[in-house]
Amino acid sequence: MKKIFVLYILAAATVAALALTGCGKEKTPPGPDKGKLEITGSGTAADPFLIDTWADLAAVGTTATWALDKHYKLTADITVSGAWTPIAPDTDHYFTGTFDGNGRTITFDNVTVPNDGGLFAYVQSSGVIKKLKVAGNITGTKSVGAIANYSFGTITCCVSTANVAGGDFAGGIVSGTNNNSTVKNCYSTGTVTVSSAWPYYAGGIAHRVWRGTVEYCYARGNVTNAGGTSGGITGTLDMDNTPGNVRYCVAMMGSVAATGSDPNCKRVIGSVAGSAGEIANNYANSAMTVNGTTVSGTATDKNGADATLTQMQTEAWWKTTPGVFSSVWGGSTPDEDHPWVWGTNAPKLYWE
Repeated sequence: MKKIFVLYILAAATVAALALTGCGKEKTPPGPDKGKLEITGSGTAADPFLIDTWADLAAVGTTATWALDKHYKLTADITVSGAWTPIAPDTDHYFTGTFDGNGRTITFDNVTVPNDGGLFAYVQSSGVIKKLKVAGNITGTKSVGAIANYSFGTITCCVSTANVAGGDFAGGIVSGTNNNSTVKNCYSTGTVTVSSAWPYYAGGIAHRVWRGTVEYCYARGNVTNAGGTSGGITGTLDMDNTPGNVRYCVAMMGSVAATGSDPNCKRVIGSVAGSAGEIANNYANSAMTVNGTTVSGTATDKNGADATLTQMQTEAWWKTTPGVFSSVWGGSTPDEDHPWVWGTNAPKLYWE
């Protein structure tokens, strides 16, 4: 009889436990699932640290082992939601390593960043970010870029389909560039928005190109600035003392607009300061409105040369006539130096 009673008690306890845990499965803790922190690799070029969870991503640069000067490689698509602290969050902590997106996607599920940010906040001159796609929506109170807030380094072969919203400054790929930095072979298709009424900057690729180069890039998302200077590629190009360059770029969006006290907008480059650089071979959608009006331009001015959207949606326009991307077209054997191939009504990168 005792044995039967004990068995009855054990069975009742088991049923109760299953009811509490959901048919025997461990209950998911409240809040987003960041996955397991388990970075493998040694952080060298030959054996980079491998990132495959949100927890891994958030750990970059937070310890002496997972330092900001190491090599990292994404091995899975990752979704980040809610608040995000950017990698290399301030000017005391620059990213100086290499981050290989490996053709993977980081999706910002309505992410907010504190002050200045993006996936990264600050990238130093030796820092490299490549073959990465960013999607979703990202918002910040000050300066925001989908991939990085400010870059002194190299961002290449990257894509952003994310909608970017900054309080003061915003760029589709990077908010600002500086000191011989390069943004090359990248494109952005998300909207770019600045909410402040002050005369700040917004651009389809960058809000500001200062002593750096943006080349072989295009942007498709509308740019809207409640403040001032805006451009389809960059809000402003500073060419004082050290060259700043915007070349071989295409603004495909339907509109660039600013509604503040200084609504200085152009199809490609909102404003230019200085002359120690190059503006060359840039084009813009001829149907684009700039503060509600269509305008014209040339390949060497702030509005870019006219091209119809129909022309831009043909492969030949990009690789032969006028051949904006002809020198970086991948053909049958694309690589990081010649990464462009034909997609759906626009070029895409070979790893997509």
